Amino acid sequence: MSDFNPMVKKWLMENERFFNYRSLEREIKSPKGIIQKWVKYDFKIPQKWINELYHLINKITN
Repeated sequence: MSDFNPMVKKWLMENERFFNYRSLEREIKSPKGIIQKWVKYDFKIPQKWINELYHLINKITN
């Protein structure tokens, strides 16, 4: 499932003007600030959160 990493990160970067990172974090129940650290500062995050983001993005875009 690690193939989701570049795809999820790219989608988040291209669409960040349409959402708030904190709202996505609340939706997937992740720690505060983890998505922004991952996207902007290349902070390593557990694959679990990337998988959750992938499923959330699929839900949003379908």
